[in-house]
Amino acid sequence: MNCGLGSFDDVEDDVKKDMKNLNGFEPAQLRGFLKLILSFLATESPSFMEQVDAFAGQHGINARALKKLVRSSLIFFKGCLRQNVSEAELATDLVLFSVDADKVEVFQECWARAYKSLAKSMVAQTLTVNNLLDMEWKFGVTAASDELEKVGSTFLQLRLLTAKAGGGADEVMLELTVEQFYEFLAQMERVKASVDFLSG
Repeated sequence: MNCGLGSFDDVEDDVKKDMKNLNGFEPAQLRGFLKLILSFLATESPSFMEQVDAFAGQHGINARALKKLVRSSLIFFKGCLRQNVSEAELATDLVLFSVDADKVEVFQECWARAYKSLAKSMVAQTLTVNNLLDMEWKFGVTAASDELEKVGSTFLQLRLLTAKAGGGADEVMLELTVEQFYEFLAQMERVKASVDFLSG
């Protein structure tokens, strides 16, 4: 499968069933439903659940059943975004889910229309980071523990203070073993090398 959900056998049975149940929509309903899902993925609107309830009422659909379809569709499309799925790959995956050909065309049309804004949104979400304001660290040795093998083991405590987007600060505490610290350090060195390469 192209949508990043593993093989078809790995996909949750509920997701398989819900994707197939999308065949129950008329093309115009499906277009409206997909527009709702894809616009949420692009903007993450806080009024999304109200919009889902309104859609259910407008089309006479059981709200609880619609929310299951929403969940499965979000799982599917998030996987498609992570894998940068093309319209053709999207169609291939939908056929595996037993989505009818006319509905597959609606999916492809909506995906093509929303893809640019979805890609921009994903890039913005990926590049949003918290600025590090302060960092403190301490090495320690476990002097006493109810587990004998932990006595004498070395650890590192990190306190990170990061700026929140809306102002204020978040404090993050980490406690790492020496092995975890070296792995973390190696990852940070790889990130720094990547950033240096991209900015240089």
